[in-house]
Amino acid sequence: MSQPQEADLLISGALRDFLEHQKIILRCKQNNSRLKCMVFSEEPFWDWLWDPCFGQPIEIVGEGSEAFEVYRVNHTTSDVFKFETLPYFITTEDYFFERYRNWFLENARLTPKDWIEKWNSAPFEFAYVAEKRVSDKFAVEFPELAVFALCQLRTRLAQLARNRGQLVEGNGWGHNRKRQDLDDWHLDKYQLLKGQSKFVSALENTDQKFYVTEKLFDAYAVGGIPLYSIAPRRTDILKLVPPESLINTFGRSAPDIDDYIRNNVSTKSFSESYATAQEKLNSIFSRLEELEFTRNRFAARFLREITKVMNS
Repeated sequence: MSQPQEADLLISGALRDFLEHQKIILRCKQNNSRLKCMVFSEEPFWDWLWDPCFGQPIEIVGEGSEAFEVYRVNHTTSDVFKFETLPYFITTEDYFFERYRNWFLENARLTPKDWIEKWNSAPFEFAYVAEKRVSDKFAVEFPELAVFALCQLRTRLAQLARNRGQLVEGNGWGHNRKRQDLDDWHLDKYQLLKGQSKFVSALENTDQKFYVTEKLFDAYAVGGIPLYSIAPRRTDILKLVPPESLINTFGRSAPDIDDYIRNNVSTKSFSESYATAQEKLNSIFSRLEELEFTRNRFAARFLREITKVMNS
C-alpha cells in the first residue's frame, strides 16, 4: 500500500516507527477511523533493547485526543511463535531445513565412541562466532517475564576463551565485517566450525521461551557440545534434544562457565546423550512435511493475531 491513509492496518517491526510518525498516523486515522497499528517483532533482542514496555500487549502513543493504540505481537505477548519441532526462525529460509537434513543424516551415523574421538582430536576446546557486545545494556534481565539478555555474557565468555587462544570470530573481534556482508554467512559459519572444537557457543541474544535460532542446531551440526542458556520452567528445548547433550549456562557467570568446561566436563558422560540428540535431530529434519505444517500453523496464528487486533 503506497498510501498509508488507504490502509486498515499498519504493521511495523518496532514501536519507534509509530512514535516517530505520530502526526502522519493521526491524519490517517482521521480519514479512516478503523485504522489499527501493530508492532510485529520476531526478534526479542530488538524488543528489550528498543522498547522498555515490550511485555505489554498495548501501547498508548500520544496524549488526549491525539492518542492512539499500538498493539504488540512478540514472543512475550503472544503464542504465535510456539513450536512443536521446528522453531520459527529456521522456517524462514528453505536452506536451513535442506542443510540440516544432510548434516544430521551424516552425524546420526556416528556412535558415542566416534564423538569422543572427534572431541579429543579437535584443534580447539572452545569456539565462538558472534558479534562482540560488551555494554551493560546487553546484560538486562526481566525475570518477571522470564526474559534474559545474553549478549554481554557470551562476549565475556568469548574473551576468556580468546585469551587462551581459542577460536573466536565475529564482528568486533579484530575486524568489522558483519555476517550480512558475506555471500553465505550460514555456510561460512559451518565450514569454519565443522569438527574444529569440543565445545561451541550456541548462546542466543536472548533466553526466552520459543526463541530458538540456528545457533543451537549449528552447534550440533558442526559436532560441538553446545553451550546454551535454558531458564527454569522452559520446556521447549526438550522437544528438540536431550538436556544432557548440552551445557546449560543459565545463572552462571562467564568465569564460572569457562572454568566448568575446562575442568569439570567429561566428554564420555556427554557422548551417549549427544548421539541420541543427533538421531533425534536427524528424525526431525527427515520429515519435509513438518516444514510445511509449521509454516502453515504460524500463518494461521499470525492471521488470528491480526483478526484480534482488527476486532478490538
